[in-house]
Amino acid sequence: MEKESKKRLIKYVVLIPIAIVFGYFIFITARNEISNIYYKKGLEKADKEAIADFNTAIKVNPHNIAAYIEKAKRLGKTMEALTILNAAIEICPSINDTTYIGSKNYRYNGYDYSFNSLYSMRARLYISLNKYDNAIEDYTRMTNFPNDYGISGYYNRGYVYYLKEEYEKAELDFKKIISICNQFNLQPKRGDIGGTDNIARLFLCVLDYKRGKYITALKYLSDSKYPESITSLYKATILAKTGDFKNSISNYETYFKNNNYLSHDLTHTFIDNFPTPFIVDNECAANACVNLHKYDFAISLDPSNANAYLGKGVQLYENKNYEQAITELTKAIDINPTLNDAYIKRGISKYNLKDYDGAVSDLSNLDLKKDFDAYCSRSFSYHKQHNYSQAISDYDIMLTFDLKNDIKGAIYYNRGIAKQSSGLELDGVSDLNIARGLGYKNADDLLNKHRY
Repeated sequence: MEKESKKRLIKYVVLIPIAIVFGYFIFITARNEISNIYYKKGLEKADKEAIADFNTAIKVNPHNIAAYIEKAKRLGKTMEALTILNAAIEICPSINDTTYIGSKNYRYNGYDYSFNSLYSMRARLYISLNKYDNAIEDYTRMTNFPNDYGISGYYNRGYVYYLKEEYEKAELDFKKIISICNQFNLQPKRGDIGGTDNIARLFLCVLDYKRGKYITALKYLSDSKYPESITSLYKATILAKTGDFKNSISNYETYFKNNNYLSHDLTHTFIDNFPTPFIVDNECAANACVNLHKYDFAISLDPSNANAYLGKGVQLYENKNYEQAITELTKAIDINPTLNDAYIKRGISKYNLKDYDGAVSDLSNLDLKKDFDAYCSRSFSYHKQHNYSQAISDYDIMLTFDLKNDIKGAIYYNRGIAKQSSGLELDGVSDLNIARGLGYKNADDLLNKHRY
């Protein structure tokens, strides 16, 4: 009897708890595995379909941090994404949890995640939703993370202060980064140009530029270890502000030599996951681009720069791409209706496309500036319109140019025909004889045909 009692005691006190623990272990393992299956399925699908799988993964295992993160990514810059990230952070242990200290990632229910990545992701979402103060709170938490000495927190918080135009606060954070890098002798990561402290110097350069402190801005720029292919754009803009246009243009030339076009927008970009501002005086840069024949880039900087459209139009005209030339020259004229050269080149382009009415419209009442091609296009267009008196007037002007005999012969020939067509028969024959004397064959053929 006593033996039976002991067996029952062992069964209830030892075996049943072991079975319960073992069963719970099997349940958790199976739950995590099923959740992980749906999570992996979601990774392979488009956004809307993926969200359904991530929802199932979270429903099966409410602690699947990876599913929360991927769902938030698919939801984009929305309040719903923010709700998901809040839930993920709530599930995580406290930042002050001793299990975190000294480690970059924390392994939780089979998933690795980084406090930096969670808070940084939420902070960036706050920025996109214009909730700057919330972003600052998250980045302030990140300044306490030991894995990178708080650099990510200081850097990104400084960036948000920059966006808020709180430049003094931003300056303190970027100077803190340089201090940390110097204190712990932090070296640039492999592939990182210059290092985080030098990205901070670029920011300090921009902050001083924004506050009109151009000399110290240039000093921060020279202290950074970035190559000239990057710093030349900053330097060009700052030098333009100081009035040193010669060296400003020289630096733009250096920049364009190394970079055909900027691949980022001109407000800020991200280098090695850090936001970095680019400073560009758009009007000054656009004018420099025009001088350097970088017309498309000039237009991207300053869409209201008429000279950029004019330069592009002239370039297209010189390449005999007349239809496109007309499009660009029209844009230039729309912005600045006083651009004489735009009308001239557009008029010549229209003539080459046999739009004689359009050519006359553009080339009339203009100072053609001894532009032989312009007079040629206008005179021939008048001729095609049977406006012989105006054509003859232009032929007269064209004969004052210093021309080769074959060109002169062609003008006398056309003026002769215009005179004949307007009833001046003898004057026309006289011009045709001059053209024949200059060796213009068409004149000789016409005179022989009519036996003059």
